[in-house]
Amino acid sequence: MNLSERLKALGVRLGAETQAAAPQASPAACGIEQALPMEVYPTRYGEACTLERRHPAGRLYGATPLAFHPPPDVLAAWAQAPALQTCAPEDYLFFDTETTGLSGGSGTYAFLIGAGRFEGETFWVRQFFLREPGEEAAQLAALAEFAANCRVWVSFNGRSFDGPLLETRCTLNRLPSPLEGRIHLDLLLLARRLWRERLPSRTLLSLESAILGAGRSREDIPGWVIPHLYLDYLRTGEAHLLKGVFYHNEMDILAMAALLNRLSVLLDNPLDKPETPALDLAGIAGVFEKAGRTAEAA
Repeated sequence: MNLSERLKALGVRLGAETQAAAPQASPAACGIEQALPMEVYPTRYGEACTLERRHPAGRLYGATPLAFHPPPDVLAAWAQAPALQTCAPEDYLFFDTETTGLSGGSGTYAFLIGAGRFEGETFWVRQFFLREPGEEAAQLAALAEFAANCRVWVSFNGRSFDGPLLETRCTLNRLPSPLEGRIHLDLLLLARRLWRERLPSRTLLSLESAILGAGRSREDIPGWVIPHLYLDYLRTGEAHLLKGVFYHNEMDILAMAALLNRLSVLLDNPLDKPETPALDLAGIAGVFEKAGRTAEAA
């Protein structure tokens, strides 16, 4: 088949053939600015649409403070990043993406990027939203500016998905990756080693309940629904249902900050904490062993 025939076999049609059938935004549709208190952030690439929320540092996320405990040396050794111990709370950035799919290829967009960092007595969360694909360069530039001074990027499963995806999107927009030269700390890898014997599931949602003592409101939505809601928004302009996506993303950011605090406390002199479950001690021993500290592991 020639190129034209191959495109038709894949379902591609001329724009004139599909334009009339394409869904149009309803005049009464609730746009993103009406659904949420968004702000427009100017960049050299155009406007970026952002949502900002600030939380008091130290507030409880479930039963765990939203605070910063300096990572002990064993965590730095396990992560093969000695510089972790020299980083201040303001050096850490917690990030998570909501995407148009899970393939992670060049056709997958990160339509919502959530980022959180400590600033004095505040934990500051900013979410960068893609109102339409043409704003992607501005979205990525705004994120890079927000994270400019952060030396450590913290994620949950970000090493295999969120990090490579952001690097791909920056490459396609001819922008430098904001992760370049940064320490990337993936909490999923540590959680799997610590709790694989005691917990049947080590997803972030499971850890929120079992480790952080936290739960989410009815506003939260399942992750698998999120890409469909964004595609519906692009077709119809209706943003009301995206409120649950923003909530889901923000809770992921808060959970990661609380989880790093819990992990750091747990790994700091673990034998001085009689309340630690025995199976958790076995997991901690695995972390010490991986860090090359076999005597302490034993």
